[in-house]
Amino acid sequence: DAVAFGSHTFAVQPIDSAGNLGAVWGTVDFEASAPGKVSFQACTTVDNNVLLYWTEPDKIFFPIEYYLFESDLGQTEPGEEPIFAEIGRIDARFASTFETVSATYNYGITPVDIAGNRGQRTTVKMIVSQPPDYILYHDYDSLFNGTKTNFLLDGQGSMIGPYSDDTWLGNLDTAGISRESTWAFKVNSGYERWLDPAATTAVYVETVDVTGDPDALIPSTKVVVSYEAETLAGNPAYSCQIETSEDGVNWTVETADGWECYCSNFRFIRYTLTLTGGTAKISNINVKCDVKRRTDFGKVTAYAEDTVVNGETIKANADGWVSMEATPMKTGVWVPFNVEFTDVDSLPKPNVVNHPELTAYTVFEDVLNPEGFRVFVLDANGNRVTADVDWSAFGV
Repeated sequence: DAVAFGSHTFAVQPIDSAGNLGAVWGTVDFEASAPGKVSFQACTTVDNNVLLYWTEPDKIFFPIEYYLFESDLGQTEPGEEPIFAEIGRIDARFASTFETVSATYNYGITPVDIAGNRGQRTTVKMIVSQPPDYILYHDYDSLFNGTKTNFLLDGQGSMIGPYSDDTWLGNLDTAGISRESTWAFKVNSGYERWLDPAATTAVYVETVDVTGDPDALIPSTKVVVSYEAETLAGNPAYSCQIETSEDGVNWTVETADGWECYCSNFRFIRYTLTLTGGTAKISNINVKCDVKRRTDFGKVTAYAEDTVVNGETIKANADGWVSMEATPMKTGVWVPFNVEFTDVDSLPKPNVVNHPELTAYTVFEDVLNPEGFRVFVLDANGNRVTADVDWSAFGV
């Protein structure tokens, strides 16, 4: 068996079938040691992703069970001793993590053997620079000051439920126990906790002002609501509704039952967390608004009329086109995007290759999950002409 590091003495003593102990046959002194330290190698960052690799410890006594992965969360000032927080326990010699804020981070890896003996922590500093295509708009941890139905604060920074805010006498009435009952009698009646019996459902609603500015709205972004909870009894099930608003009065339901969604043009987020099926202690609810922007670009020939290319007819306009004036949204050659967009928020004016005297125009319908756009070219007199066009698109 594996044992804690340090000096140990083992004795061998026979036991007969009746359980009688015989004389000690002999003893042996044994010195167990903790693991040594690892060495980092080829660590790197890619955008916001930190990739860490390390070797086996330079000293191993008992087999290694896992490696403790820690970080100072980028909060250590120069000259200060870092305070590490656990990120996870890794059973390999590679770890990755994603940082949302540019900073210098201290990461630590500590080997732990099967006896729980910890080796020496090895640290490495990694500089994370926020890439130009990543934007963090908001990162908010709830103070639990929203509207609570059958949720109660436990005085230690957490929220528990589903429990009503009854008085002791009201609680006894709900439990169907005499008002003269003692706490011990209630426990003996099958109620484990002071607040039992639990309600069936608990609901927490909170509104988050993301911009803090009545004149500022968040463009297209991903909204993610997450929580940390401990099960107290039963099998708690959680659901979430996310709404957005420009003014805090008129609300749009972005998802009726989901923890993340893409939203655009909003100032406020209102989320509704519902708990059923058991009791739980919720220690944190986080709302994050961030986006990894996408870019697409290409070159296309904007034909003035239907043209056969390599046996395929390239249509100059959509089916049902009459004229630029009568059916403007059907005008132009169709250009599919090369990447999948949830929303395109910028489609810059395309450039006509080698012909500055010509002007290219795009026709784009701003819908969710757009698949492409149309493009056509006019000369100085407003006539459709055929020309090669460079284009680009930006979105999420």
